[in-house]
Amino acid sequence: MDARMEAKHAAARAALAHVSRDMLLGIGSGSTVRAFIEELGSTKMGVRCITASRESADACRKNGIPVEELGAAMLDLVIDGADAIDHSGQVLKGLGGALVREKILAQSAKRWILIVDETKLVDPLGGTVPVEVIPYGMARTKERIEKCAHAVSTLREEGGRPFVTDNGNCILDVRLPRIDDPEGLDNTLAVIPGVVGTGVFINLHPHVIVSTATGETRQWDCP
Repeated sequence: MDARMEAKHAAARAALAHVSRDMLLGIGSGSTVRAFIEELGSTKMGVRCITASRESADACRKNGIPVEELGAAMLDLVIDGADAIDHSGQVLKGLGGALVREKILAQSAKRWILIVDETKLVDPLGGTVPVEVIPYGMARTKERIEKCAHAVSTLREEGGRPFVTDNGNCILDVRLPRIDDPEGLDNTLAVIPGVVGTGVFINLHPHVIVSTATGETRQWDCP
């Protein structure tokens, strides 16, 4: 296991301390979350899981973890990763394509824990902002997104074809090296017709677990 993957597993093992038997647990997506699923599966802990992606659901079943559908019940805890997070706990997510479902889970939980390696810490917030859009009228939606964000967007592709989310939609990736007002950006883009959701996660007050290349971890609550 290389150093970065070991760091991901270190963060995943630290997250296990927050999980107890019989929890209704939400699980996001991404490589660090896959490490968490492997660590969780090895404990044989009796939890009920709801996943944000088919990929995570498949990984859970492979590791002997039962998967349920999201209902009206509040989740006890959500474990997820992040593509970038700043010092105040504002987050960019969605490079794995599950941003809308991840946001639904995050807003359906009593507690939201992010597990990341130290490369994901940025200040100020910036990077790729995924925006999930419906295929109908996408050219017009793209034009409006670029006008509002003052940036160029790129249609995400996979195997030479447009990437399709588990919701049947497409993703426009907007490159913004610096985001001074994440909440304003999210609010502006979210109301554009054709936009399903953005990868800007704001005001969710995560508990953050960060691991280093040496396997050390540190944790804190974002206010």
